[in-house]
Amino acid sequence: MVIWKRFRVLTAASSLMIFSMLLTLTSCNPAAESSAPPLAAEKPQITVGIYDRGSVPTAEGTVDNNRWTRWINEHSPVNVKFVPISRGDSVQKYKMLLASGKAPDLILDYEWSFLNELIANQQVLPIDDLVDRYSKDYKQLLDAYPSVRKLATEEDGNMYLIAQITGIKTNHSLLIRSDWLDALHLEQPRTAEELYEVSKAFTYQDPDGNGIKDTLGINFAGLGSLLNGQTAGGIRPIDMMFQNVGYILEDGKVIRAWDRVKAALDYEKQLFEDGLIDHNFLADSSGEKAKLDFVNGKLGIFWVSSGIEDAYPIIQSLIDKVPSAKVKAMPLPEGPFGQFNPFAKAPVQLVGAINKQAESPRDVMKFIDFIVSEEALTALRFGIEGEHYFINKEGCYQYTSREKYNREMAWTLDLYMPASRIILGKCNSLAASLNPEDPIDKDYIMIEKQGEKFSLNPALQFAYPIGNWPTLPQTLQLSINDGTKALTDIYNKAIVNPSYSVEQAVADARNAWEQSGGLAVDEYYGKWFTEKKDRVLFTKDYYSIR
Repeated sequence: MVIWKRFRVLTAASSLMIFSMLLTLTSCNPAAESSAPPLAAEKPQITVGIYDRGSVPTAEGTVDNNRWTRWINEHSPVNVKFVPISRGDSVQKYKMLLASGKAPDLILDYEWSFLNELIANQQVLPIDDLVDRYSKDYKQLLDAYPSVRKLATEEDGNMYLIAQITGIKTNHSLLIRSDWLDALHLEQPRTAEELYEVSKAFTYQDPDGNGIKDTLGINFAGLGSLLNGQTAGGIRPIDMMFQNVGYILEDGKVIRAWDRVKAALDYEKQLFEDGLIDHNFLADSSGEKAKLDFVNGKLGIFWVSSGIEDAYPIIQSLIDKVPSAKVKAMPLPEGPFGQFNPFAKAPVQLVGAINKQAESPRDVMKFIDFIVSEEALTALRFGIEGEHYFINKEGCYQYTSREKYNREMAWTLDLYMPASRIILGKCNSLAASLNPEDPIDKDYIMIEKQGEKFSLNPALQFAYPIGNWPTLPQTLQLSINDGTKALTDIYNKAIVNPSYSVEQAVADARNAWEQSGGLAVDEYYGKWFTEKKDRVLFTKDYYSIR
């Protein structure tokens, strides 16, 4: 096991000096600059993709030019030009850049199926030799967690993808307005039927007491596409309540669960027809309107979809607008096929690959080695000691102020996307960095604890039984892409069109899946599971890396 040495990013004296330099650099609005500042000529330059979520405050600059991109270029062994990639359509953006020969040297994306497609299309490089020759920190991680190397190794014996080791973390978590429950004398819903009734009450019984019908029960947008492009499975939490996730395990075999499709669609269609979800949810692909509805006090049940930490700024905004609001996390209710944990972040995620067209793969690997280092992780997650954080009595990094965190640190996650937060040990949570004496921080600390308890419950199965899937051959990748699009269109039509029955939609979906070549995909996955069980990452095994 590698022993990780904790150290401070900067000494107090150098912190003051660097802080003064940053003040000088940011004295005028960096967002007004037409381009990023010139990079140091003596270091090689690479390009790196970065999600643009629109979350960087205007005063801090832009996603590709801000205090932390400058920090990276000051401390990294290479100069980095960041290429903004819209989070909402990252795959399409990357494909366009790849087709034009302008894709970044380092492609970073959470869409595992897309990264697998790049491998199948031979658009990215094997990295085994690069790791052995040019890496220290990343190689130490692979040595410390041999299962990661096993997971990242493809059928041809090579590694292509960069692993992020976080330990098991929440992804989808369910928040509910507990003050609305109290106002209407309702219990927290425990089943799908009770969730429906609570959503109906939140919509029609004036839970905020303003005498106006202006509230909704539950959000149905902002959680990604209806289907997962890799396995054609549902990724909305309501789908998970029915285990409508494409492929499940039954009698030791991988099968497509069409009965789950029908049950989930029946429920979702009823929510839509009874007005308990936004009728314009199809236009809210990013989920921003749903989030605004929640923070404005007009939505009773809200799914956070990138981990429970997403709840922190949301709760702050809600309390700012509705000071009397009370929120708690709750479990995914039980559906007709049982009760499940929702989708979780695997303890290991494969998040990046080196573009085959990169001019210097060696320099890209040097950057990867830097960005996974504890120096970079500490700076980009917690900031500068004495300015952004101090070491608390638990030995963890505690932010100096919530306002400074929101302004200067809350949006940095994607800058250290390949980093492995598991090296932080007990400090690997947002709650460990907050002030328990602050009322909002105290509420969030409780919600984070609830979210992890309810979404990572070892007594329950995860809705998704398998955490990794093999790279499909290119012909089958085309089949699953076509099939997924067809199913998405059919299912959306079934939800919003009163004259299109669920029974007909399921029949049409099965026919569309067969017509697209989906049966060959089913067969491929089934054969892989039977013959390669030693490479399967079962979600029940997530708890082994915490």
